[in-house]
Amino acid sequence: MLGEQVTPKPEAFGSFRVVSLLASGPLTEVYRCTQDSLDREAAVKSLKPSLAPSSPFALTLSREARLLSSLRHDNIPRVLDFAQDAEHMWLAMELIDGATLAQLLERSQRLEPSAALAIALEVARALAHAHDRNIIHCDIRPSNIVLSKDGHVVLVDFSSAQAEDLPAAPEPVESRSSIDEPTYMSPEQILGEPIDARSDVFLLGIVLYEMLAGKRPFEARGEHTLAHSIRHDDPPPVDSVQPAVPRSVAKIVASCLQKLPGDRYGSAHELVERLESAYGKLTARPRANVVALALARAKLIDRPPPMEKDHPEFFVGSPARPSVVPALRVQLIALALIVLGGAAIHLGIDSNVESQSASGREPLELVPAKPGFLRVLADPWAHVIVDGEQVATTPFAQPIPLEAGVHHVTLRHPNAPDERRVVKIAAGENVLLDVTMRVKAPSKPQPSAPPPAPSSSTP
Repeated sequence: MLGEQVTPKPEAFGSFRVVSLLASGPLTEVYRCTQDSLDREAAVKSLKPSLAPSSPFALTLSREARLLSSLRHDNIPRVLDFAQDAEHMWLAMELIDGATLAQLLERSQRLEPSAALAIALEVARALAHAHDRNIIHCDIRPSNIVLSKDGHVVLVDFSSAQAEDLPAAPEPVESRSSIDEPTYMSPEQILGEPIDARSDVFLLGIVLYEMLAGKRPFEARGEHTLAHSIRHDDPPPVDSVQPAVPRSVAKIVASCLQKLPGDRYGSAHELVERLESAYGKLTARPRANVVALALARAKLIDRPPPMEKDHPEFFVGSPARPSVVPALRVQLIALALIVLGGAAIHLGIDSNVESQSASGREPLELVPAKPGFLRVLADPWAHVIVDGEQVATTPFAQPIPLEAGVHHVTLRHPNAPDERRVVKIAAGENVLLDVTMRVKAPSKPQPSAPPPAPSSSTP
């Protein structure tokens, strides 16, 4: 991880040779170690020498080791070894080499919705696994979410976790800071009431809000403390703080942050389903690739690992491109009409495709060499037609890569007049087009809601 300091003492924990100090808290220290016999690295968490293994704090570390050893999940660190004697106690875990979400947010302030959803989804998967084993994490915060250099997301620090088959922890291992400053606590935690999986859902909602908005949802106001805000205040909708956040994502965040546990998602599994659906509507890129790209943009890693060349969204160094399916569909229809009879071409093609001959432009290049990017927001929704070709459907339209130059954009809704715009894009530039469709009346048979976005798919 970042900010490592080489320390000569202690020299080793069993077969794990100390390389450097990763972190130091009031009660424990975490070291980067190498196990030479197996040629692997590890993170070793040990009590400080001033604390005896018989102290209540040592019992908490022992309890964390037992909890982690009962979990087997890609988003939770694996236990490699645990040792305790009269003088020492330490826990060896797999090393996640990268940065914490706290470090990423410090550099980036806020994340793109796709990156925020990718991280939240992986944490939710870890929580679902833990909850299935009656383990509640209780301390979900950016500093406890580690992002590896290849974009892998891991939830760490189960020292405050609750489990049915283990006695409650006598004291948080690191300190009482989470109680004194309840930044990441649910209303029921603040009140000292019994908690369950829905408390973790609330905490992840706080973190997701912070990733999307660049600020936390709750804050002390005047005479009211932060704890009072968490218990009583409704935070501003995240899409009102950051308009680039899709409305569907804002609804997920709002559901997580409901004051009463019964009003939130009933389980982490339900939250996983909602996050997967929302992520799939934003992009088809692998989640690890999106997370690694966020780390690279924040200069926490040199560059993200290359995407597999056979992946349908392989497009090095740029946001996910829109699906070519709509354009291909139009071309196939036109070809079929030509084969059956040229006269049929004039009957209905113009309802989906602008005439290219009228504009005199070449067919739209969907993967230009040095593109700019167009992001379209249309309320309530619209088909996006660029230079005569339909390439996306809002409100979940992905950034559209376009060749540098002038482009003609048409937004089409069945109950509204077409909205036409001319945009000029330079290579590497991001242009936002925000349009309100003048919908005359909603369709009677069905509500005026967009069909599934043709450019979306679930990874």
